[in-house]
Amino acid sequence: MANWYTEVYLHFIWAVKYRQGLIPQELRLSMQKYIVTLFQEHDQSVTEIFARPDHVHVLLRYKYTYLLPKVLNEVKSNSSRWMSKELGVIDFAWQRGGAAISVCPEHVPVKRRYIQRQDEHHAGEQVSVADEFDALCRAAGLIVDPRYTIVD
Repeated sequence: MANWYTEVYLHFIWAVKYRQGLIPQELRLSMQKYIVTLFQEHDQSVTEIFARPDHVHVLLRYKYTYLLPKVLNEVKSNSSRWMSKELGVIDFAWQRGGAAISVCPEHVPVKRRYIQRQDEHHAGEQVSVADEFDALCRAAGLIVDPRYTIVD
């Protein structure tokens, strides 16, 4: 067989450093579009994205043509610089790390709805970013080392 055929979906979650609510509502769509563009520059396809004031969810259809850590590092570093310089958000930074959780192709519609409904999910901050992150990791069978928690 001459070609590789893949159908790999990953749900990424990462937070603003110290979980600060630095992504204002009026910049959210611009931030999302910029992150999508950064992934596209690496031949990756964003299926869904939602930026909250203090964290981001991305559902990505991953193509194996690029190394995932390299892509994520570039997306996070470039989007951080963009927020700081282009939009005037002082000292904007993403926290180190995050989570990448595989999604079965038949569960993609459910995951998309989950990401789209982040405002509802976090309404009144009944569910914190740290609690959501821990719950998603536990559901995926990941053990979060408390030294590297999302509260960075």
